[in-house]
Amino acid sequence: MGKDFRGEDLRGKSLEGTDLTDANLRDADLQGVNLRDVVLKGAILQGTNLSSADLSMANLQDADLTVADLTAAKLLYANLTNANLEYAELRGADLRGAKGVNLKGARGTPAHMPGDSGGDLSGADLSGANLRGVDFTSVSLQAVNLRGAKMKRANLQGADLSGADLRGVTGVDLEDTLGIPAHMPHDPACDLVRPGASLANMDLRNCDLSRANLKGAYLRGAVLTGQNLQGANLSDANLSRASLSDANLSGANLSGVNLSNANLRDVNFMGVNLQAANLQGAKFWGALLVTTNLGDADLRGATYANLEGTIGTPAFMPDDPLDE
Repeated sequence: MGKDFRGEDLRGKSLEGTDLTDANLRDADLQGVNLRDVVLKGAILQGTNLSSADLSMANLQDADLTVADLTAAKLLYANLTNANLEYAELRGADLRGAKGVNLKGARGTPAHMPGDSGGDLSGADLSGANLRGVDFTSVSLQAVNLRGAKMKRANLQGADLSGADLRGVTGVDLEDTLGIPAHMPHDPACDLVRPGASLANMDLRNCDLSRANLKGAYLRGAVLTGQNLQGANLSDANLSRASLSDANLSGANLSGVNLSNANLRDVNFMGVNLQAANLQGAKFWGALLVTTNLGDADLRGATYANLEGTIGTPAFMPDDPLDE
């Protein structure tokens, strides 16, 4: 068990090179403290004041920095692998050369990002991050998760966005960028989403479909893999042969829907209304059907359907029900 410094005022001290593995520094005041080369692996730094502290080359692997204040802190070449920065304040922080940075849920805009001046942020999770004005010139952003990030005035000149997820990104300027993102901030197909729409074989993975009204829509063969369809109205829609693997349909209305031969692997159907739905030949591998209403549904030929915990009596049962 590490040392206990909870709530202590440590300002003015030099802790350079100290081993504080698993230390509890919750709510401690380390403003402006020299923490260069300090080992803080697994340390608890919840609510800790680290503003203007020098954490260059510090080992913060697995550290909990939830709600920590890192305003104007120096984190040059620090190891932040698996560190939790949720709600941490990073305004003005210097992250150049930092390793394993995950800014999901963090607040404020760092003065410098890990990949500044042609660095590498490949595979990083920057979803929901505030990246206004950040300089990403010539940075590798391959396969980066930028979903929902705020990027107004961010400089992406020469940045490689191959495979990046830009869904929901606001204020982004993609001129002079390199590579093809996996998902764009906005897809023109999303403008067609409405009741009764004809969207056969379309890729709708970039669209925000939570609580969408697609009543009676023609979605045969549509790609909805991993989509959030919570609370959506898909009643009487045709989704035959559609791909919905890993989608979240909890609370959606699918009464009378046609899901025949659809890929429903790992779909969350919790609380869904599937009354009188056509589910012939649908593939339910790993799908969650607890509290799903299957009254009068047609399940003939459906595979891997676990009906335990469902509501209602189907009109037709699968030809090959899951073994009990």
